[in-house]
Amino acid sequence: MTLSTSVHHPAPTAFTFPARGLGFYLLLVIYGALFTYIYATEITPLMSYLQARIFVFDYTRIGDYELVVLVTPLALLPAGGKITAAGQYLVVALSIFIFVPAPILFVSQVGEQTFYEVYMLLWLSYFIIALGSRFSLSIAARRLTEKQFSIVFYVVAVLALLGLLNAARGGLTFVADLARASAERPEDYNLSTLQAYATTMFIGSVGGFLIAFGVLMRRYLVVALAIAGYVLAYGIMINKTSLLAPAWIAYAAVMSRFFKTSAARYSLAIAAPFLLLSTVYLIMQPEGGSVMQAAFVITNLRLYVLPAESVTIYYDFFVAQNHPLTYLSHITFMQFFVHYPYGDSAADLMKDQYHMGTWPGTFLAGDGIAGFGVQGILIISIVFAFVLVVLNTCFSGLKPFIPAVVLAVPAFNFANTPMFTALLTGGLALLSVLLFFAPRDASWNK
Repeated sequence: MTLSTSVHHPAPTAFTFPARGLGFYLLLVIYGALFTYIYATEITPLMSYLQARIFVFDYTRIGDYELVVLVTPLALLPAGGKITAAGQYLVVALSIFIFVPAPILFVSQVGEQTFYEVYMLLWLSYFIIALGSRFSLSIAARRLTEKQFSIVFYVVAVLALLGLLNAARGGLTFVADLARASAERPEDYNLSTLQAYATTMFIGSVGGFLIAFGVLMRRYLVVALAIAGYVLAYGIMINKTSLLAPAWIAYAAVMSRFFKTSAARYSLAIAAPFLLLSTVYLIMQPEGGSVMQAAFVITNLRLYVLPAESVTIYYDFFVAQNHPLTYLSHITFMQFFVHYPYGDSAADLMKDQYHMGTWPGTFLAGDGIAGFGVQGILIISIVFAFVLVVLNTCFSGLKPFIPAVVLAVPAFNFANTPMFTALLTGGLALLSVLLFFAPRDASWNK
């Protein structure tokens, strides 16, 4: 395998602002404005009884909110236009989950000067990430044949399902009330390291891979087993992602016919559940404890607010309260080189401090702010941009349906967990290597 000297650049029209870029920009502005309104009028009152200090909307700083809504999407424009690389799917999804909401949620937490100092770092970081989503390396490699890849596909399916069945030997626990799932989750899963990795990798990436290629290769039994695998994984770890993942993957698969290769349409597809559920919630104004309110809290709060709120939480803990930084020692293998200053994980520290369950935090928070303070936002964003280039390289030449479906759950993982957790524990790194060797001339890739 040889590395060429060339780098794949985006098509010149991809950065044409007046055309496709304008639609992407306007959609993010509209989303930011609606998110701000819903956060101020519905989410803040709903959550104030839990964390009045964190879930706050500052009506005296409307101008700051307006500026953020208008300016933040400009940093994300390089990821807009026509989707030509897998990394764009991640960045567009993260724009909805994190990049647009995070500064909106952060406004009320600090003074104006401090806010703009942090916001400038966020804006520059977004721009670097968006640029990274468009590029890939040109690498010549010998690919697998279609028959060889089919064998690998079945081997992965068998190993994944055997791994889940092995992990399930420790017992299954099903909690019907998703709102109480975190509270019911056992402290000790009674899983070996291998069993835990098998389960989290299936949830994080392998399940989506089996569903995507099962559909393309018309191996619907594998698709059905993968869906059953997510249910089994939920019983093993009481992980809400595992229960919601099949619906999210199916949604991505169906909506791929709508958004095709349009970043604007893809961002609309990602934001649609929030917009639709918020509209219904505003019209119905359900009573506390109702099914509608539970759906609003579980879907909108869990998918669209808490991931971005982790930037505020981690800033408050590590910067405002001046707790020791981790310098990436929260990553297990880094503890051989750097001392980890806490007895518990960062997610458990947030649970003890803010009493809202474990909170691993997105890579901007869990890796960036926890690792290096405010400057870590820029540091980890540069690393993430490089990761996107590698992912683009591995997915290059595969039909758009594949990254749209395979990266559906990893996008959610990047929004909710540190980057290295999503890549290593979630299995995306290994899966990307496998896809790099997938045949580009296969019948399912036409």
